[in-house]
Amino acid sequence: MVKVFIITGGTGGHIFPALEVKKFLESLNFKTYLLVSLKDNIDFNINYDFKFDSAPFKGQNFKKIFLNIFKILKGTFQSFLFTLKINPHMIFIFGSYASFPFFIPSLIMRKKIFVFEQNSIPGVVTKIFSKFSKKIFVSFKETEKFLRKKCILLSNPVRNLKLIPREKARRILNIPLDKRTILFLGGSQGAKKLIELSYKYSEITADTILTLAGKFYEEYKEKLKRENFYLFPFRNDMENFYSACDVVVSRSGAGAVFEILKIKKKAIFIPFPYAVDNHQYYNALFAKRYGTFKILIEEKMDPFILKKEIDEIFKEKENFKELPDWRKILKREIKSCYSSIQE
Repeated sequence: MVKVFIITGGTGGHIFPALEVKKFLESLNFKTYLLVSLKDNIDFNINYDFKFDSAPFKGQNFKKIFLNIFKILKGTFQSFLFTLKINPHMIFIFGSYASFPFFIPSLIMRKKIFVFEQNSIPGVVTKIFSKFSKKIFVSFKETEKFLRKKCILLSNPVRNLKLIPREKARRILNIPLDKRTILFLGGSQGAKKLIELSYKYSEITADTILTLAGKFYEEYKEKLKRENFYLFPFRNDMENFYSACDVVVSRSGAGAVFEILKIKKKAIFIPFPYAVDNHQYYNALFAKRYGTFKILIEEKMDPFILKKEIDEIFKEKENFKELPDWRKILKREIKSCYSSIQE
């Protein structure tokens, strides 16, 4: 049986696509191993096979970089031993600094590397791995110009969410059935600016506001209280939230963008202004070509501007395009590789 390492970490934008690819490979009778480097106190409720150390360089001060070098060296040693023990045929990398400790072990043991880049502008780790990879799968066509190598447009393997009737979802979440409902998403890590904006917006509207606060939930749960304002921690039952709402207001990480495209829900994207290379803005620009979306800039944002934009998007006619079927593309592209292994 073909053995595959699926290496991920960091945020839900990397982890959830990795989980979807894992499920798909298992349906093709691959033996998969989920290897993760997780930070903070969010474990995403996932079952993994191996956990290793890793740490970022970019955006860190000198002292932090020095400490992080030791974490990466420790992670590389852990990765080397585990790769030696399992001896996988393929290694699937899902970007972010979290994957880096597997770089040297993969090269030394001459493993077939497949890179998956979820964002429109690839990070440093993706660029490094891509030079030695068999194939590079990208979510955005624009990504190819940054990698100097032939890429395969895959789309983003986001979670397979099945929406339920709106009224049923609102009953599950115990919110009013007959009010306009706006869902605010800050990504798996949460976003303080969006949490605070959603609360201010709830002051000037009768809409029902659902805000997913992620890791900031404990900080805000006692501070922000209003009859039409509902604050939640990180949740796995996103189909209930997407089903209950009329409009989504969200950061534009690749995971959120493709998930909202897939469920075909009107949305307003507010890109995180400090994202590496401003990639969230370019993610949102891409999304606008495929659906009924707006882009608002955070520094110009206040609850009154947001209300005007929400009122306008309610009036707009829905217009969504279909995304490529990533499962068909992935199966086609890895077929030659795993056939040669099985022979």
